[in-house]
Amino acid sequence: MKDSQKLIFGIVCVLLGYLANYLTYSNPWLYFLILVLFLLFLIPILGLNKRKFRYQKDLLFSVVICILSYFFIIYLSGIFFGFRRNIFRFSFDTASMFFVSVLCTSMVTEIIRYLLFQRYKNKTWVLYLFYFFFVFIDIMSQIVSSNFSNFESLLGTVGLVILPIIFENILFCYLSLKVGYHSNILYKIIMRGYLYFVPIIPNYNDYFSSVIKIVFPILILYILYQQFQDRREVKVRRNPMIRKLWIVPTLFLLLMVGLVSGYFKYFALTIGSMSMSPTIDKGDILIIEKTKNISRISEGSILAFNYDGKIVVHRVIKKIIKEDESVYFETQGDYNKTADNHLVSTDEVIGITRLKIKYLGLPTVWLNESFK
Repeated sequence: MKDSQKLIFGIVCVLLGYLANYLTYSNPWLYFLILVLFLLFLIPILGLNKRKFRYQKDLLFSVVICILSYFFIIYLSGIFFGFRRNIFRFSFDTASMFFVSVLCTSMVTEIIRYLLFQRYKNKTWVLYLFYFFFVFIDIMSQIVSSNFSNFESLLGTVGLVILPIIFENILFCYLSLKVGYHSNILYKIIMRGYLYFVPIIPNYNDYFSSVIKIVFPILILYILYQQFQDRREVKVRRNPMIRKLWIVPTLFLLLMVGLVSGYFKYFALTIGSMSMSPTIDKGDILIIEKTKNISRISEGSILAFNYDGKIVVHRVIKKIIKEDESVYFETQGDYNKTADNHLVSTDEVIGITRLKIKYLGLPTVWLNESFK
């Protein structure tokens, strides 16, 4: 069979394999049988080149160390962020789901990736094509049961599934070229499979979880790349000025992550209404300082508080101290004609507005409105 025919055959087989995954989603054992037959049929056609990679064991060991460090750090951070119970309960069903959806799928996918990347490693455009192909297949297999009925669910899927898959596949493709498929299979089994077995997980919000899932494969890729270059004793002269140029965007990125995550004293909030116009317009981003010190809140303060499952930003027009010494705030939007029909309790207070950035949040508002 010619190379071009093998290429087409490989792509068709992968598509058929994931189609089988979709059609047999409720029957993991049937999917397992399809995978076994599929793999036994595919390897003789493409040919399994048992190539020995010089640094395979060293880089595999580095991947294991990075993964262990990852779990140590995130579970240690759970002491500060708290933990929540995992939605999975260990049972025969979850073990079967892990065996089919993670173990078998990872092995087949990464062996196929290895076969294709090794055969066409000298054709850059083909490698890029395979990269986008595997990203697409990976995304489709992960969002089978996702719901896109509103903007929040779409944003959550993009942050928690699609973006991590994009960066993970960069790592997988690099390792397939340099050291084969073993590291990729190990990474997938551990990073995608541990949720089927652990009883508790750190209580991160979706945004913080997304950042971690994106940064981790990039960090591993950087470490392995440096290690591979050092092993080959490649000496590259680097301009120290270029290193310094990375400091500014890195600090800016860390600042943005900290502000949006909501875990720190200050956090960023995008305004989606005109109730505070002209002081605050729709699409403005506010920097909110968290506080529970009621004495710092006075009439005229622009208060951020929880109400009916949402964060509201309105001006304090009156501070009310009741007979039992409990404190409430009467609020009103600058654009509104009347005061809010809800008194804000101290438990509902989030913080005070400290800074306004004009119109920077408009893209987020437009996307949100397009899904309503």
